[in-house]
Amino acid sequence: MNRPTRRTALLGGASSAILAGAPVANLLAQETKPLPRLPLQPGAKVVGFGHSFIQFGANAIMPGMMGEERNARGVLNQVAMLDQRFNLDIFATPDNPGFTGTNALSGAHQGIGGGHLMSTPHALGTLERTPYVLARYPQIIYLDIGTNDITSGVGGSYGTNRNAAAVIAALDTQINRLTEAGVFVVIQTVAFRFDWPQTDTASPKSRFIILNQVNDWIKAQAGRPGIQVCDTTAIDGTQTADRELFGPDGIHPAPILARKRAETLLPILRAMVSPYPSSHPSTIDNRFPHAGFPGANDITGDDGRITGKVANGLRIAMHTGASTAVATKQPSDRGGEWQVLTVTAENDGTPLHEIRLTMRDLTLNQLGVVDGDWLECHLPFELDGWAGWRTADPRGQGTLSFNNELFAGSTLAYASNDKSGFTDTKGTQGVLSTKLMIKPGLAISSLRYSIRPIQIRFLSTAPGHGTIKIGAPILRKIADPRKVWMLS
Repeated sequence: MNRPTRRTALLGGASSAILAGAPVANLLAQETKPLPRLPLQPGAKVVGFGHSFIQFGANAIMPGMMGEERNARGVLNQVAMLDQRFNLDIFATPDNPGFTGTNALSGAHQGIGGGHLMSTPHALGTLERTPYVLARYPQIIYLDIGTNDITSGVGGSYGTNRNAAAVIAALDTQINRLTEAGVFVVIQTVAFRFDWPQTDTASPKSRFIILNQVNDWIKAQAGRPGIQVCDTTAIDGTQTADRELFGPDGIHPAPILARKRAETLLPILRAMVSPYPSSHPSTIDNRFPHAGFPGANDITGDDGRITGKVANGLRIAMHTGASTAVATKQPSDRGGEWQVLTVTAENDGTPLHEIRLTMRDLTLNQLGVVDGDWLECHLPFELDGWAGWRTADPRGQGTLSFNNELFAGSTLAYASNDKSGFTDTKGTQGVLSTKLMIKPGLAISSLRYSIRPIQIRFLSTAPGHGTIKIGAPILRKIADPRKVWMLS
């Protein structure tokens, strides 16, 4: 199709009636920039922009802006876990318009629950939020928006704006505003919703008919300059979608659907961004005191639930459940050694069992950091395809969590956690990553690794055995990463 002119896309033409009443300042012509050449350099910034499907992938830790955590419901979190060539940093921040409470985040995270393309009394729309997002200078935007517009109409109106033409016109405007700012867009097809009335199939305003028409239009944008399409309609876009892929409400993706979407999205993003020369985080300047997890010591003190050999400085315990595990050590092709656990689940009535790997707390002096410094934290891992690893935790905590919690004495002062470790039937090799600020003025004394730095969760009902390999953490001092996102 012919691409609309900038004036038509932003101020007039077919979109003007749909956008009537929107804040004029946010719809005026913006500076037009050419799209750069592909592939982009490694470290390209990728932003998730849209509604609750983006929002539910991360939380700001409250109260007092104590940090951020990402989880397995986030599509881009699972992308980051599988490939580290993209800049997908998120930061707790109090000044992202419309983002409050546990959603007070910025950087690669730009999702508001209940969001539409246009603003409603309940949430700022993506069109109104576009100037803020563009001011972060993203290079690629993963756009997931439209489900609420199909449900209740563009701008939340239950009147004439609940139809495919209205949604498509607003989507067209949204895409143009991003690509004309020199930003590539990967647009996600819209998922089916199990909260829609199953009888709503034939009326002119049938959500099912609108969904199909909108998704057909989205798929037709493939090949449009600056646009890629993440088409998962065969998985989640029709009434035949597997209900188990969705959370308890039948609307939001469960971790397994986020994983399936990430498997479709990742090849698209990989074609757009060059890889780093090495596929693994560098071990240069690693400040973790047991780099490489050397040693093999007998495990004691876990009532026999976990037996075998453990790396120097590491403790392993079955925190929840009657399941058992055997610990071994193996050389790693990433350097150093793997701490390996082979788990046998025991169905004792508790659905989720948990293993914790802990060690001594790390003082700021040991780490060589002071107030205002930043640490980059990585945890490499491998998971086999055991069914027990495909957890169903409703909060979206994945199989593996890497928690970096800063304490002032016995008080949690700040944290940056990655709870997105997850697998599918083929297994997973990946890295959990966070960037952690030593926030000034909080009298931080240590990185609390004695409580729950590494958590492993699994289903107690799973048959057979599952194997997980954990690499030693990599902790490096870095420059303030917020500057790249124009946040400091």
